[in-house]
Amino acid sequence: MKKLLLILLCLPLMTLAQQTVGLFSNLPESYNGYTLFNSLGSTNTYLIDNCGVKVYEWNSNFKPAASVYLLENGNLLKTSQLDSTTFSFGGTGGGIEILDPSSNVIWSYEVNSDSTLAHHDLEILPNGNVLILAIELISAQEADTCGSLSYTDSSGAVFSADRYSEMILEVNPTTDQIVWEWHAWDHLIQDTDPNLLNYGTISDYPGRININYAFDGTDPDWLHANSIDYNADLDQIIINSPTFNEFWILDHSATTAEAADSVGGFSGKGGDILYRWGNPQAYNRGDSLDQAFEFQHDAHWIPSGLPDQGKIMIFNNGNQRGYSSIDIIDPPLDTNNSNNYILTNNSTPYGPLNLYWSYSDSINFYSAFISGAQQLENGNILICSGAQGKIFEIEYQTDSVVWDYIIPMVGPNPITQGTTPPPFGNICFRGERFSPSYSGFNNLVLTPSTVIELNPLPSNCQFYISGCTDSLACNYDPLATINDSSCVYPVIWQQAFVICTGDSVVVGSNTYNTVGNYTDTLNAVNGCDSIIYTNISITPPAIWQQSYSICDGDSIIVWNGISISVPGDYSATLINSVGCDSITNLNLTVSTIGILDITNNKRNLVKITDLLGKETPYRRNTPLFYIYDDGTVEKRMVIE
Repeated sequence: MKKLLLILLCLPLMTLAQQTVGLFSNLPESYNGYTLFNSLGSTNTYLIDNCGVKVYEWNSNFKPAASVYLLENGNLLKTSQLDSTTFSFGGTGGGIEILDPSSNVIWSYEVNSDSTLAHHDLEILPNGNVLILAIELISAQEADTCGSLSYTDSSGAVFSADRYSEMILEVNPTTDQIVWEWHAWDHLIQDTDPNLLNYGTISDYPGRININYAFDGTDPDWLHANSIDYNADLDQIIINSPTFNEFWILDHSATTAEAADSVGGFSGKGGDILYRWGNPQAYNRGDSLDQAFEFQHDAHWIPSGLPDQGKIMIFNNGNQRGYSSIDIIDPPLDTNNSNNYILTNNSTPYGPLNLYWSYSDSINFYSAFISGAQQLENGNILICSGAQGKIFEIEYQTDSVVWDYIIPMVGPNPITQGTTPPPFGNICFRGERFSPSYSGFNNLVLTPSTVIELNPLPSNCQFYISGCTDSLACNYDPLATINDSSCVYPVIWQQAFVICTGDSVVVGSNTYNTVGNYTDTLNAVNGCDSIIYTNISITPPAIWQQSYSICDGDSIIVWNGISISVPGDYSATLINSVGCDSITNLNLTVSTIGILDITNNKRNLVKITDLLGKETPYRRNTPLFYIYDDGTVEKRMVIE
């Protein structure tokens, strides 16, 4: 069960010159929640509230390789930096583990050998499997057979070079079995030697990876993928290559065998790149002017339910231009073509030509490496400027900073407030904000304790929690401090029904078939009880009596669709104007008297009227009233 202790005073800070770490601002426009982060070099992972107060902490035996994730069941999924790795590059890990709320290791897995290594990032799938980003060692000899160029060292010697190539492993944590995999080395292209493998024109193969791009023989960490994300709606994967200055989208629906080929999967393209964006130079369909990214990180789809759902967000480090940006693009997904991506022709790069949205602040915001960003439920953007150890939130429409926090940790050690110069080494790979209603908190006891930094400053921080503040509303939130106009009130309305005898009316879960006034309480989808007053009246069947007289030997009368020529009493059931059954009765008589001879009648006919009392001349086949001077009235219809 979710337990939450809430304190109202914590920490934006009084503006004091000696402040160097912790919370600098928390404005009403900020999205209230809990922020997860880990300072690289520390084995601890923290969850803080919007006032910078620690509410939860996990402890591991290993520093993270880079990423940590809070799962929906309250467990922590994290990368682990093992000491026994044989590779050395930024983001090395080798291990993956899941910690329960008490920091017990409930699952661990290693990709750590002389030829393979897990690194940087991972992703949990809806079925519980874990996608692991890893490298595999490719020997110089194998690289040569695939068209890798030779290189010359400072002494003039010509040599070949080993490669670290990216792969993705999908592991079932229940069995520890690899159930799916993808290898970048299966999707190469080269244009240097037609006698070697993978030869072709680079621009003709946008789904392939140019083996000789972004490699000078000095650093085997050639692709250096640093993030992975999964889209369940599309069954596609994004991985991010900062050395190629672009991200790639892959088809996860392909089998492992198909993923090693260029045919198969829902897309029909096997394991080839479905879509790439950021630097069309990498596949010879552009030049330096077309390059949008510079050593970017954290390429991911914006999740469903958020303002920019389905678009792709990237932390663009900008390590050449000297400032960072958060960029969003709207990819040209072709839903009519197996969720492939639109490519206009055989010479142009993938669109779009321009960014959908971008934010930068070259004075206050720059991280040449690591880092990430997240769109929040209110549309704001949470930014982790990792090299600065800075996590801040901007209001999406105004770009105003509405929450600002400097991580008060260097490795495992808290920083003393006021330490000058400001700390270096409090770097953070990524930060993530969670709603207070996130399901992962149901199994955690979130207990506000104190801020992480030592010697903290006084605080007058207040939580700005948007919600309904009216206690008369049915969605009243006692924790809300800002009324967001979401209050919903009970609905009261009245209704009346006229029903036929034997019919009924359903109101909510009740059925009514008698005359009366009824009151019902309904529970609406917004949680409000609504009151309905219902008045029911019943229309009984109408009964009509009709009499007709026809002359002996006259033709058949058609009455209510029935042909009649024999005298007698007849009955029929009709539907009246209000939809109820009505009964009409007919008495038919046959008279031997023909047309009335008015002049020889002992009574004097005064006038003839129709059924409405309007005087009319004598007419055949029409019911008429004959009014005599002795006061008698006869109703007749002469049928001919």
